[in-house]
Amino acid sequence: MNGPGTPPARRRAALAAAVAVACAFVWLQYGDGTDSRVLVHDNLDSNLPNRVAFARSDALFADARAEFAPFLGGLPRGFMPSEFFVPMLLYRWLDPFVVFVVQELAMRIVGVLGMWLLLAHHLLRGRPPAWIAGLSLCFGLLPFFPTYGLSVAGQPLLAWAFLSLRRDPRSVPAWLVILLFPLFTNLVLAGLFLLLAAATFWLVDACRSRALRLPFLGGIALLAGGYLATEYRLLWTLLSGGGGPESHRSEFLLQRSSLGEALELAGYNALHGQYHVESHQLPVIGAVVLVATVCTHLAARRRSGGAADDRAGRALGRLWGLVGLALAISLWHGLWQWRAIPEALAALDLGLLALVNLGRLNWLHPILWCVVLALGVDRIRRDAPLGPVLAAGFVAVHLLVLVNASLERQREQGLGFRAYFAPGLFAEIAEHIDRPLDSFRVGSVGLHPAIALYHGFSTIDGYHYNYELAHKRAFRKVIAGELDRDEGLRSYYDEWGSRCYLFTRALGREMMFTADHPVRAIDDVAFDVEALAALGTAYLLSAVELRGVEARGLVRERVFANDEAAWEIHLYRVDPAADARLAGPAAP
Repeated sequence: MNGPGTPPARRRAALAAAVAVACAFVWLQYGDGTDSRVLVHDNLDSNLPNRVAFARSDALFADARAEFAPFLGGLPRGFMPSEFFVPMLLYRWLDPFVVFVVQELAMRIVGVLGMWLLLAHHLLRGRPPAWIAGLSLCFGLLPFFPTYGLSVAGQPLLAWAFLSLRRDPRSVPAWLVILLFPLFTNLVLAGLFLLLAAATFWLVDACRSRALRLPFLGGIALLAGGYLATEYRLLWTLLSGGGGPESHRSEFLLQRSSLGEALELAGYNALHGQYHVESHQLPVIGAVVLVATVCTHLAARRRSGGAADDRAGRALGRLWGLVGLALAISLWHGLWQWRAIPEALAALDLGLLALVNLGRLNWLHPILWCVVLALGVDRIRRDAPLGPVLAAGFVAVHLLVLVNASLERQREQGLGFRAYFAPGLFAEIAEHIDRPLDSFRVGSVGLHPAIALYHGFSTIDGYHYNYELAHKRAFRKVIAGELDRDEGLRSYYDEWGSRCYLFTRALGREMMFTADHPVRAIDDVAFDVEALAALGTAYLLSAVELRGVEARGLVRERVFANDEAAWEIHLYRVDPAADARLAGPAAP
C-alpha cells in the first residue's frame, strides 16, 4: 500500500485521522442541529423538499402512467428520480435533517477514503501515509453539493475500483464498488461522463498495451448495466422519443452565447470552476503546478541525467497531461453554450437526446484537479529545497481555502433548517384553512414553493428539472402580466422555466423575502386570478403584503408569524368572483 517499510498500524492511523477530521468538519457545520444554516440554492429550494415529498408519496413505486399529484399541478412519474436512488429513498423513512447530515457525512468519508485508496494503491504508491492522508482530505473537504449523492465525492473510489480491476480481476471489493455505484449517483449529472472517461481510458490503454483488458471492459459493462437498471424510466423516455407528456425542456433556449462569450466562459471555468462542482484550482493548485515544474527542471539539471530524471520527466508529463485535460474540459464546457451547438444538434435529429447537457463534462474537474495537486505536491516534496516543508505548506493552505469556502457558502447562502421550513407556522396555516391538503392547491410569492410542498400542500408552482410543457404554458397565463413588465423575467421563464414561480417585477427572481427583509409589501400585482383558479389554486402564501389585490380577486385572510420562523406569511384566498363584488352591481 504505502511501501514495505510502512507498518500497517501507521497506515490505519493516518487514514483514521483523515476520516476523523472529515467527521469533525461535518460536526462544525451542522452541530447545532436543525438550527444549523443549510445551503438554500438548488438544495432547500428544490432537491431536498421535492425528494422528501416524493419519497413519502404513493407515486414512488408506481408505474409510468401514475403521477405525483401534489407537485406542479401533477407531475408524471417518469419525470421524477428513480426509486433506486438511495439518497432519496432514505427520506421515506427517516427525518429529513438526519438524512441530510448523514449524506454530508457519507460524502466526506467516501471522498477521503476513495482518494486515499486511489493515491495509496495506484498513483502515489510507497509515499508516507501522512502525505496520503493530507492529500485525501484535500478532496474530502471540497464544497460538495449536498443533494447529488456520491456523483462527485465517489469518483476517486470508482477510479480506484477500475484501476484495481486492471491489476487484479479477482478484486471483489472493486467489483462491488462498481456494482453499487449507480445506486448513489446520478446518470445525467455524472454517470454518463464517468462511463465516457472509463471507456476512453480503456481504449487508450488497450491500444498502448495491445491487450483487450477484458476485466476492465467488464467493469464498464457492469457500470452501464447498473445505470440501465436504476435509470430505466429516464432512459426509456429518452430513447423512445417521448411517448408521454411533452417536457418543458423541449422549449429550452439556453445556448445563446456568441463564440467570444463562450470562450470567455471557458476561461472563467478554467480558472474558477463551476458552482455545483467547485474544484478550487486557484490559488494553490495553480501555484503547485508551476513550482513543481520549476523545481523538477532545476533538480534534473543538478542530477545531469539518469533513470531518476527519466522518472521525473514522465511524472511531470503526467502532471501537465492532466492539466491539459482539465483545461480542454473547460473549453468544451464553454463551447457548449455557443449558439451554433443547438443548430448542429437539430441537424442530427437526435430527438430528446439533444436535451442532454453534455457541457457537464466539467463534473470530472474536482477529481482531476485534486490528482494534479497530489502529483505536483509529490514532485515538490522530492525536488524542491526544503521540499517536505514547502509541500506541507501548500497542502495546509489548500485545506484552509476549502474549509473557508464551505463555511462561507453556508454562512452567506444558507438559512437555519428549522427557520426555513417553519413547521409551526405552516401547521397554523393548515389548521386555519381546515381542509384536506390534497383537496386544493396553493401558490407562493416571495418564498420558495418547495416549503409548502415539504409540509404536504399541493402546489401549482415549484422548481424542477423536468415537468410538463402543458403546465408551463397554463401557468404562464397566471404571470403573463408580470412577465410583460420585465424582459429579463420573460426570457428567464420562457427560455428556461425550470423555476415555475409566481414571479413579479417588484420582487424579480428573488424568493428569500424573510421577515427581516426590508421589502415588506408590493403594489399592483398583475396575476390572472381566473387562470390561478383554473389550475385549482385556492390560496396564495406570500412572504410580503400584496397591496391592492382585492380588486383582482385575491382576498386577504390572515398574517402568520412566530419567533422560530424565518417568514411572515400573508394568506390570500383566490376568489375570482371577489372582483365582480367589489365592482358593485352592473349599471341598468
